Amino acid sequence: MKITRTEKWTLRPDAADRQTLHDTVALYQRYVRALSTVCMAHWPTIGVLAGNDVIKVVEGLIHPTAKRPSARYRYFQNRFYKFPSYLRRSAIMDAVGQVRSFLSRYDHWQTASDRRHKNERPPQFGVSNTFPSLYKGQCIKYTEDLSSAEIKVYKGADWVWLRVPIKKTGKRAADLNQKRVSPQLVVTAKKALLAVPHEQQVTLGPKNAEVVSAVDLGVNTSITASIVRSDGTVLGRRFIRRPSDIDRLHKRLSMIRTAATKTKRMSRGFAAKWYRKGFNIAKDSAHQMTRELVEFARSHGATTMVFEHLKGWRPKGPCRGLRRKFHTWLHRRIVEFTEWKWREHAGRMAFVAARGTSKYAFDGSGEVTRSVNGNYSVCRFNNGKVYNCDLNATYNIAAKFFLRGREADQLEPGRSPGSKPRIPVTLSLLWTAPAAQSPA
Repeated sequence: MKITRTEKWTLRPDAADRQTLHDTVALYQRYVRALSTVCMAHWPTIGVLAGNDVIKVVEGLIHPTAKRPSARYRYFQNRFYKFPSYLRRSAIMDAVGQVRSFLSRYDHWQTASDRRHKNERPPQFGVSNTFPSLYKGQCIKYTEDLSSAEIKVYKGADWVWLRVPIKKTGKRAADLNQKRVSPQLVVTAKKALLAVPHEQQVTLGPKNAEVVSAVDLGVNTSITASIVRSDGTVLGRRFIRRPSDIDRLHKRLSMIRTAATKTKRMSRGFAAKWYRKGFNIAKDSAHQMTRELVEFARSHGATTMVFEHLKGWRPKGPCRGLRRKFHTWLHRRIVEFTEWKWREHAGRMAFVAARGTSKYAFDGSGEVTRSVNGNYSVCRFNNGKVYNCDLNATYNIAAKFFLRGREADQLEPGRSPGSKPRIPVTLSLLWTAPAAQSPA
């Protein structure tokens, strides 16, 4: 399978070069904005096309050639003189994507059942902050040591080559197994960088895994992972949490709640800065924890990552404090980020039914009793043993995979990953099984 990952290479232009890069991006965005109106006007013809067919039709409307001396829209010839052909084709695809996105959102808005609330405003037609794609050899040229790059920019009244030093590259720059494709030139008020995609061909490991990393996602402990072999042997355990990030996130949410109680009428964009900071804290925390999870699984030789199938599940807390914790639960984001990182190492993703993983003891002694001495993170077995609830769940998750697991790509939509077992599936079943039953 082919996967694509993007790195950010920071540029180090001086003040004059930064302004030149900013002017180039601004000109490109104006070009896309003008193209979007043309695409909207001719959408019945353009909307049914794709790829090079779209470029051919739009160029016939805006770009004169020797065989076609006059174009319908002369504005582009007069306003954007000598606009590079590769940037023009990139802008055409950007404009078509903007129009397609707007029409799709507008169709959803017209259907009242798809609206988030009945008084929702219709979407506005506009071009977001898009950035130009630089084709290698035509719009960008790298030096051999990647210390700088020549970028075609708009300076004065002409398009020229500008050499810009590259301050920092990523780890994929020196990887020969990854193919570097056309980057995007991203210039904002504070930074200038190249968003460089890298393509890599990955061959996934065997489906019949012998060692898996079973993961339980909790509220108090974000990630609890264990390495389990097909015969039921537990090779490793790990608790992954970032309490400082949780405190910072809850602090932002508390600030929003306090401000909301003092505001009679909240306008659009209320507390946008705090929401943005909270979102970034949660995103960074998920990246840090999933990176640690992947390294833990690789260090023990696991080939498959097993999660509970929780997509679409909405928890309901009995009290306000627990509902707040559920509101900041990162279970879907952790699964998504883990898959991004795990696929790069040829690892497989699998999901099992969540029912009963925390309810039964892994040693087969029956149902467990939660909240021992007021501590909900531990449980008591029928034989008197006190054990961590999340760790107990990871063992049962691994057992479900080996006995009834399914590869994530084989799941049918809207159905549970496995059939309902007649007896509780626990780790003890692997100990008594004559041979490990890997998924088909």
